Amino acid sequence: MKAVEGTREKGGCDPLQRRKSKRTSQDTDTKRQHSQGIPALRPHTMTTGNIVFAVLIFLAAAYPFILPYVYLIFSCVALPIRVYDFAFTQSGKNVFFLLDFCYWVNTACIVFLILPPAYRDPHIEASLYALADGPVSFALLAWQCAWVMSSQEHTISVLIHLLPGLAMYAHHHLPRLSSWSQIAYCAPLLKSPATALQFTACVSLEAPEAAQVTMTKHWISTTCIWLFAVPLVFYMVWQVSYWFFVQVVYRRYIKTNNLDTSFKCLARRAVRSNSVLADICLQGSTNRQICMFGFMQLIFTMMTLVFFVPTYYSWHAALLLQVFKFFLPMYYGARHFCNRLIQAAISEGIRVRRVEARQRRKMGLEHHEGFSESLFSGGSETTDEVCQPVKGD
Repeated sequence: MKAVEGTREKGGCDPLQRRKSKRTSQDTDTKRQHSQGIPALRPHTMTTGNIVFAVLIFLAAAYPFILPYVYLIFSCVALPIRVYDFAFTQSGKNVFFLLDFCYWVNTACIVFLILPPAYRDPHIEASLYALADGPVSFALLAWQCAWVMSSQEHTISVLIHLLPGLAMYAHHHLPRLSSWSQIAYCAPLLKSPATALQFTACVSLEAPEAAQVTMTKHWISTTCIWLFAVPLVFYMVWQVSYWFFVQVVYRRYIKTNNLDTSFKCLARRAVRSNSVLADICLQGSTNRQICMFGFMQLIFTMMTLVFFVPTYYSWHAALLLQVFKFFLPMYYGARHFCNRLIQAAISEGIRVRRVEARQRRKMGLEHHEGFSESLFSGGSETTDEVCQPVKGD
């Protein structure tokens, strides 16, 4: 029995040791998946993501006038979660992402929507609508944001870029329907089920009238100022402020603690893209690269603002843009599931097979060592007894 005890001490044939080793291997696999950015497929998270998508589609189709309030509720819930994730998890490595342009625009839209109607200037509304449905919405295309229903991080990232433009669209093109006075005007029709359809007709009849925008003889100058110049000034103020905080005030702190920033993220994406434009941006010193990234973002902002102008004056064009914004992240999410997760699962299966093969070879080597010890010790145990389970295991 000495050989058996020696083998048990080494963990070769002890079931308890094998269970512990398997549990440790599973924990290591989970950590490796998180480090590779592979979202864990949890039923409750997947269900929540699907419910959020279904509710948004229903509200956008049936009751679009409450979309600004839905956006405010989302901001009260999701933005604190995002602040906690970026500032207090992973040692605060992503905290400087909270200074990104999308959070500035979200904050401005939230402040505008919570103001009383008397303080909502239509020119400020036009500029915020241009920012929300221009560069922020088209960032879904530029960053290829995937709506992965099983990932809370992906869902919040998509909605942060999607909902501001959707809320400002409802506020601009459906001004009467977005006020509580209009809801109160049509509310008496909900007293009985028979008049429920009349309530829908009540709110639907005023939508085209509210969506029409009067184009005065000064509309060209108004467009150039409030739909183009003011949003560009807002962008340039953000860009200078971001550069000042990241590259001047907290530069040493970021370098010492190896924190992540948007500049670093853009550089990594440029390296992976392997395009001619990326090669141009990555040439030269770090300061030149930052200037090139800022210049490219400026060009992107100007192009999206020009593309947005028709949607400001046309309700139908704005509606098509909202539909495009919904289905674009859905497509990227489907591509994420079809490509990345399947490839990750195949790679993980190959890795597990290799680990199991190494473990089998190791167990075979320990079995051989135990057999040699039994021969030299002069015991009467046979080779079959070496790996026989001991009573009480």
